[in-house]
Amino acid sequence: SLIILPSISTKTGKMKVFIYQLIILSIIIILYVFQIYNTFFLIWSIILSSLIALIVAEDFNGLTPTYKSELGERSWNKGNKTFKFLFGEYKLQPYGQINLERDKCLGCNVCIDVCPRNLLRF
Repeated sequence: SLIILPSISTKTGKMKVFIYQLIILSIIIILYVFQIYNTFFLIWSIILSSLIALIVAEDFNGLTPTYKSELGERSWNKGNKTFKFLFGEYKLQPYGQINLERDKCLGCNVCIDVCPRNLLRF
């Protein structure tokens, strides 16, 4: 699971994602009900939806190939093993080492495609 959610412990990652999807869906339904009766909640529902999207999209360990957060890396470089963000504390993982052997390189650029941190260049 790419989403790190510390407050609910489940046996599988799919169950954790399912529980959080239900929570987010219930929040959206509640805000929609409030929106029908008062337009003031429309603004707050947009703000809350944006905040939820930001939290869900945040990737502290850089596992997502399209968007990489530097927040977790900065905290790791300072020597911290955990990172506090909003209501939770997230355990940071060290990044692996890659050793390239130039004499065995075929020039296929596969290593560039699979590198999660975009560190390799030709």
